[in-house]
Amino acid sequence: MTNTARLAPSHLDRDLVALAASALAAERGTDDPASLAALRFGTRLRYRRQALGLGQVEVAERTGQRVSQGTVSRLEAGRTVPRLDVVYALATALGVHPTELLDP
Repeated sequence: MTNTARLAPSHLDRDLVALAASALAAERGTDDPASLAALRFGTRLRYRRQALGLGQVEVAERTGQRVSQGTVSRLEAGRTVPRLDVVYALATALGVHPTELLDP
């Protein structure tokens, strides 16, 4: 089995990401759509990064330093909404299509 096959998204993966993001939103007491979207993006980013066994620094390096480790950290924490160029750089670094990191 290749890494791509092993990391192919499933409905279970999406459900787990949604559940984790919802739990973070509840913990923070937010129901703002932009905040929820940022939390879901960050949860997907962290999930994919960890599935590949990468650290935040390694992901930043794979983007050719277009995205800093600090930005990866803020995104994973749901503290900021990424620009489109950042989404593409991260998706490329993680070997996924950008839509895998965005809301369905």
